[in-house]
Amino acid sequence: MTFDLDYTPFNQEGGLGKAHQLFGDHLPKLLEELNEALAA
Repeated sequence: MTFDLDYTPFNQEGGLGKAHQLFGDHLPKLLEELNEALAA
């Protein structure tokens, strides 16, 4: 599965791995909430 975090400019800052490092177990919920907000 590919995420937008795997693409430029996000991958230049560590991509999905860095996001997981920063947000840990909260990352899936955060991504879900962002997707809901952006799709509204």
